[in-house]
Amino acid sequence: MRRALLVAMMTAVSGTAVAKGGGSGHGSERSEVHGRKGEKQEVRHREKERHKVKHKARTKHRERERERHREREHERGDDHNRRRGGHN
Repeated sequence: MRRALLVAMMTAVSGTAVAKGGGSGHGSERSEVHGRKGEKQEVRHREKERHKVKHKARTKHRERERERHREREHERGDDHNRRRGGHN
C-alpha cells in the first residue's frame, strides 16, 4: 500500500517544474538531457525495498537456525561453556 502511495507521489512530482530544472515551457533542456528524475528515484526505491525484504528474510532464517541448534544442544545435554572449554 505504501509503495502505491510513493509511486503516485513520484509521478505527481515528475510532471511539475521540479523535474524540469525550473526552465521555461514544456520539458526544458534538463529533463530532455537527463530523462525523468522521478523514474530514477522510483527504480532506486524499488531496489532498496527489495534489499530490505531479502535482508529481513535472511535474518529471520538465521534466527530460526540458531534457535534450532540451541534446542538440539539442550536435548543432548551439551553446554556452551563446556564446549568452549569454560567452567560449568
